[in-house]
Amino acid sequence: MHAAALSDRYANVPVLVLGASGFVGRSVARVLTDAGAELHMGARDPQALQAVCNSCGIVGQIHRVELAQRGAVTDLVRARRPALVFNLVGYGVALSERTTAIAESLNRDLPAELALACQRAAGADWPGLQLVHAGTALEYGPVDGEVRETLPREPTTLYGRTKLAGSAAIEAVCQAGSLRAAVGHIFTAYGPGERLPRLLPTLLAARHHRLPLELTAGLQQRDFVYVGDVAEALIRLGALPREGYTRVNVATGTLCSVREFVETAAEVLGLDPTRLRFGTRPYLSEEMWHGPVAVDTLRSHLGWIPGRSVRDGIGATARTLAACGPRATA
Repeated sequence: MHAAALSDRYANVPVLVLGASGFVGRSVARVLTDAGAELHMGARDPQALQAVCNSCGIVGQIHRVELAQRGAVTDLVRARRPALVFNLVGYGVALSERTTAIAESLNRDLPAELALACQRAAGADWPGLQLVHAGTALEYGPVDGEVRETLPREPTTLYGRTKLAGSAAIEAVCQAGSLRAAVGHIFTAYGPGERLPRLLPTLLAARHHRLPLELTAGLQQRDFVYVGDVAEALIRLGALPREGYTRVNVATGTLCSVREFVETAAEVLGLDPTRLRFGTRPYLSEEMWHGPVAVDTLRSHLGWIPGRSVRDGIGATARTLAACGPRATA
């Protein structure tokens, strides 16, 4: 969708983004800024979010909110009356995020409360969805074959289980009432805003030292999606004039092994390939193994799917970080 088309749909529309300081959230907030939306952002630490906004060119109103506090997001939605809410909050991606109570609060309870709040607080005369929620591929669990939205979901990780509970709560509200909502199951997103020790930030940091890089064998297949394309997919979903509940895979439909991704990144970033020590680290116990990702539903809804290649996405990431500085990865 061209910038002009986004502006036609989002100009002056009150939109609330939760998780705007995060990896995907800042990309969504930046695109909404460019589209001229009346942007509102909820944050526990407004000062930290303002620093991200300054670095990324995001313009909007920041509202202090404790998202883990029951009732807080309801009060925020009631006060701001957004036409559309993007929920990009997630706990459990980082290896250090393993507290069950926090995962249940942010991944399960927050979406459930938010769905009810959006249903009750009618905002502007907006034909699109009321809520777009960032789900995750990990809600499926391991899949031996093609990953389709119709598959049974059997997550094996705390993050996957609690995110699935949040998605299911949104679906239940849609089925019981008039909420218009979509859940996007995001596959392996990468780009500006990722934090160490994730794969691409590790490779970017390797430009500044000469140490060998210990890696898994890299045989696991991933559908790598540039974060800017993830943001565009979610924002396109938000403008859909659809009733009820929609669930889509946010992916490219093309698999790439982790080893291929690393070797491409090394070439783009100018890393000596002899530093890449594949097979010196074990796979994580929570690795998700899966086959090709079906994107038919996304294409049928949007007439578009993410199409940026891994090579182009890595190059775009390096250019963005060079222009924005260290805060782009904070």
